[in-house]
Amino acid sequence: MRQTRKYLRGTITATAAITELRAGTVVKSFDGTVIAIGYGGMGVRSLLPLAIGASVEAVLNFIGVDGKMHYETVQGKVVWYTKQQTNYVFGIQFLGLNNKDHNGLIKYLDMQREEHIRRLLNEDTGADLSAEITEPPLART
Repeated sequence: MRQTRKYLRGTITATAAITELRAGTVVKSFDGTVIAIGYGGMGVRSLLPLAIGASVEAVLNFIGVDGKMHYETVQGKVVWYTKQQTNYVFGIQFLGLNNKDHNGLIKYLDMQREEHIRRLLNEDTGADLSAEITEPPLART
């Protein structure tokens, strides 16, 4: 089944130090685990909830495509949440993701996008058409 989302979601092994902000003031801070990520946002699992519409800042800690540890800060807002047993899972829509501030994350997402397209092409045609992959939306040099 193909995804119909605006942006592809992929997996990442990452933690997120989440800070909820209201009028520039810290409301609460806690850690979470990133369970899905894409150019448009990410899904996070944590022990604490966040309300829909909450403004957040998240410091992501992940291993980039260069094999090095990356720490990148993203801004966003909570667009959905649900409770799963003793955990909460919520979606954060990114605000202002850009190459200057989020180079490691964007390179990771670009790599996942290319792998996803390669898989789809192989499924549809049975041939390796990876050379046909076009530049991603936030292409880098």
